[in-house]
Amino acid sequence: MYLRCFAVYYDAVVEPALDRLSSSAASLQEIEQYFETQIALAEQSGLPGPGCMVANAATETAPHDDMAAEEVRLHMKRLTTGFSNALDNAAPNLPIEEREALADFLASFAQGLWSLSRTVSDPSILRLQATTAISLLKERISK
Repeated sequence: MYLRCFAVYYDAVVEPALDRLSSSAASLQEIEQYFETQIALAEQSGLPGPGCMVANAATETAPHDDMAAEEVRLHMKRLTTGFSNALDNAAPNLPIEEREALADFLASFAQGLWSLSRTVSDPSILRLQATTAISLLKERISK
């Protein structure tokens, strides 16, 4: 039943955000929009909130359940691939290894941000973190 709930959550909440990142035209704007959309959803449900079910699964369920661990692994791969796609479009001249490292960073940052959403009541804290990450990303890819 847990994995069925996970699938429903994934289809309703995660897929729409990842679809934008996976678009052939995705760029920095879609990365920024990914974070803003997810923050707005957290804000609508009330902060501090339950966090992201995928992030919660990664820290609470996956260490003890192989099937949940596989779902989290697939999600992280898809999230990283989406960020990588957007970065390929935004910074095609950046070496591939660097774009992949930045995509990995963004995926890790996203999971941390959703964990943070469980501890703060002010969404501006989440937005400040996302803005900082995007600013650092823009600085890095502009070099």
